[in-house]
Amino acid sequence: MRFRATWAAAVLAAAALAPAVRAEEKSQKPALILRIKSIDGLIADVKYLAKLAGQEETLNQVEPVAQAFLGGIDTKRPIAMYGDVTAGLQDSPVVILIPISDEKAFLELLNDKAQIKPEKDKDGVYTIDNIPNLPAPVTLYFRFAHKYAYITAMEKGNIELKKLLKPEEVVFPAGDTSALSLDLRLASLPDIVKQIVLAQLENKLAEAKEQKVENETPAAKQVREKSIDSFGARVKMILTDGEALSLKTGVNSKTDDITFDLSFKAKSGTPLAKEIASAGKSEAMFAGVGGKNAAIKFSIAAMLPEEMRANLGQIVDQGIKEALEKEKDPAKAKVAKQLLEAIAPTLKAGDLDLGLAVTGPDADSKYTGVFGLKIKDGEKLEKTLRSVIADMPAKDREKVQLDAATVGDMKLHKMLFDDKDEDAKRVFGASGVYVGFKDDAMFVALGPDAMKALKEAVALKPAHGPMVNLNVLASRVAGMNPDKKAAAAAKDVFSKAAPGSDTISVTVDNSYGIKLKVLVKGKLIELGTKVQKE
Repeated sequence: MRFRATWAAAVLAAAALAPAVRAEEKSQKPALILRIKSIDGLIADVKYLAKLAGQEETLNQVEPVAQAFLGGIDTKRPIAMYGDVTAGLQDSPVVILIPISDEKAFLELLNDKAQIKPEKDKDGVYTIDNIPNLPAPVTLYFRFAHKYAYITAMEKGNIELKKLLKPEEVVFPAGDTSALSLDLRLASLPDIVKQIVLAQLENKLAEAKEQKVENETPAAKQVREKSIDSFGARVKMILTDGEALSLKTGVNSKTDDITFDLSFKAKSGTPLAKEIASAGKSEAMFAGVGGKNAAIKFSIAAMLPEEMRANLGQIVDQGIKEALEKEKDPAKAKVAKQLLEAIAPTLKAGDLDLGLAVTGPDADSKYTGVFGLKIKDGEKLEKTLRSVIADMPAKDREKVQLDAATVGDMKLHKMLFDDKDEDAKRVFGASGVYVGFKDDAMFVALGPDAMKALKEAVALKPAHGPMVNLNVLASRVAGMNPDKKAAAAAKDVFSKAAPGSDTISVTVDNSYGIKLKVLVKGKLIELGTKVQKE
């Protein structure tokens, strides 16, 4: 099969299928900027990932073929695209920048390899009307400037010399090792575009609310409908109050990091900006749970928006009412009423503050887990549980040991594992689960070092931290898998690796808008490949 679609032709086709670029004053930043690492940089990243995945040989066979279709293109400089969104959408502007090392060689590439015959006019603009294999005829234009080929479609005026943005205005700044980044100025989107999006969204949300759910109770329906309304309101706020959205991803073979960053910023002083600022808490009760060396560490500290908190009380009360009405056994209904009414203040608060940590494995390959949750009226909840346990049948009551231990002034109650809890026993041992209450928090721990973990959790002081924080050390978590081959593979991959090379981390911060950061160490690809082979 003849190879007609070259890399350069694909880029030109992308420009054809994308909207053409509207003339924009140089002083105004484009609504959309896409940055891509140099071809050499991308190839190096792919080689690194291919090596981790055991696919080096496949890449070695493909690379020489690809290199043959890069004539005249500077593979050491980055690629970029910029544009805007107009009310008509179809005439929205997009310009693609391809770095050029040899203009003549690039034209020969188009003629000889891609079978594209550009025609040059007196202004130095090349016109292409004969791109093969496109579903519909499209006219492309490009010109050489600033050692780049500026490519657009539909409107030649988009690449007038006086309107071109210089490469340094749109490509990666010096020192940025990202593979790809996208910046979108939401504030610059035309109102008519936002209205079209919102109209479509409202139709979809209305359909979702009208959807029939089998066995759905009135309370559940109310929760679902209010959740849909809240989601719609958030999307509307993003479109009307949003200022900028940014996405960035990269591969760094020197540090063995694969990263993904997403950030969103609202216009200053808008309701959305205030809501984002209030969603995160200045201090979290369990930000430090598990210390620095936990195999798994997770914490979240966030407040529901005020609008949602206002509806929460009614929803919780309705849910409790329906749950009690469905329970026909008077004894069970009595227990359920006690527990649900004791939990209700926590549910109504809309204040989510919790932490979870798993440490280990120890010399016996066992793990210790600890969990903390901020609650309301913890003493009342504990009193209710004591009452419920006292009324339990003897055979069930034997599995609960009230006041089995103490941490400071907090009484701990021990719940023994059931005979069926084989997985829990395998991972955490057979000692059971400890539960304790303070008026503002509940604590749970299990495993050989449960008492130590509880003491450390109870002693935690509120601290500053991200809204969401997750950190996983894969080499240690692998031992929780019942398949011994997973632990063996992890040992093989990480035994000689640098500390921290087994890390997965996710954070969400609201200090300046919303920022999501994801980090995955490259060695984890190697581990995944090895486990798959095993």
